Amino acid sequence: MMKNRILKLLSFLPERLRQDWRSLVLTILVLTSLILTGLVVQQVVTQNQEISQSNNVSQNNLNLSQQINYNVNQLVTINADNKAELVTENRANLNQIIKVVQKYQVGKPTITAYNKADFTKKIKRNNTILLGYGNPVSKQVLWDTFGMQYQFKDESGISWVKISKDNQFKGINFIDTKHRVIYHFPQIQADQDLKKIKLSTKRIPIKIGYQHDNLEITRLAPMVLSQRSYVVAHEDAEEIVERLFDGNHQNQRTQNDQQTVYTDGSQRQLVQKGSKNQYVYDYYPNRLKLDSFNRRIDYATKLIHEVYAGDDNLEYLQIKGEGRELYFQPYVDNFPVFNDQGLGVVTFKQSSEKHIRLNFSSDSLKVPLPISDNKKIVLPAWPTVLKQLKQADFDTNQITNWTIGYQWVSENDDLATLKPAWFIQIDNGKWKIVDKYIESRTP
Repeated sequence: MMKNRILKLLSFLPERLRQDWRSLVLTILVLTSLILTGLVVQQVVTQNQEISQSNNVSQNNLNLSQQINYNVNQLVTINADNKAELVTENRANLNQIIKVVQKYQVGKPTITAYNKADFTKKIKRNNTILLGYGNPVSKQVLWDTFGMQYQFKDESGISWVKISKDNQFKGINFIDTKHRVIYHFPQIQADQDLKKIKLSTKRIPIKIGYQHDNLEITRLAPMVLSQRSYVVAHEDAEEIVERLFDGNHQNQRTQNDQQTVYTDGSQRQLVQKGSKNQYVYDYYPNRLKLDSFNRRIDYATKLIHEVYAGDDNLEYLQIKGEGRELYFQPYVDNFPVFNDQGLGVVTFKQSSEKHIRLNFSSDSLKVPLPISDNKKIVLPAWPTVLKQLKQADFDTNQITNWTIGYQWVSENDDLATLKPAWFIQIDNGKWKIVDKYIESRTP
């Protein structure tokens, strides 16, 4: 039947074509194949260009000179009984989990905003793993960590990533704690590799709570930390000027014994204040689009790299005004380092579209020295700390945040001792050492 139809169609063709009909069919098939191949190649090239452009948007727009140095540093597991634990020795596990998540195939995300009560329940769901950055990070950081398959329009910053081990809620969730928004990416393929990962047994019980637009982890058991020592580096003023001024010509003048002013005469000014190596940098750009959290945090990171020449101990501790104010601290062992002189601290502030100010110190922690075994300090659980503060007549309602950290004590200009301690932040934004306050109140 089919053969008769083909012969009938061929009867309409000229005699010469009828005699060589097999060659004609072969030619048509080859041409069709070439056309389809060309269309596929064009589509692949277009997709790759779109991914490349999306992946490089921060670098192209903000001229980032170095890779962003933020890493996932917290690992929390919630079991079937809803008990949460903080894995204290987590680096190997984090690397394993991230490699698995990078291979995930996911569908389009669903975006949901929650009230405080429902938001906390969603975060604390049974059979989940939480990966924490500590503070909100930009989309570029997320892509660098987990891959470009996680496309979303977040402009606020993600601080936690939740992975479900329950088949009913399979997928990965990116969590914006400030706005209580969760981006859920459904998982397409199975994750047998994730089930094979054995999490470290070095853990402490914790309580997870949501307050002050952040996810707080309350340690319910004591922690033992070692006292640390670091060699302090002092960035040279001329080199800082060279990097911050992009190599442009600058004029230098000394106003008095208290400060030195560097300026390019139009857009940039750097003031070096006194002998403490404190600096104030003002930049008045003509064209610099910093209209979202993502752009501000990426640009602030660029400036910090130019101040400290790629220091990898610096992260940021606090954010205000959708990223218009960012407060960066040195971090050691994933804990912030505090000191009364503002050493190693950087403050980024965008006053307007045409004014950026950076306050910083030229001192930074560079080289860790060997840890001494006999200098370990036991830090009590947070409920114990809270009880001690109340007994010392401290108004605990003033506390807006709390954390374990290190106190930077200067042994001399080139050496710093880092002493573990509990710190609290009060209403005025200042951080206080808990032990010092309790000692001052003890008769």
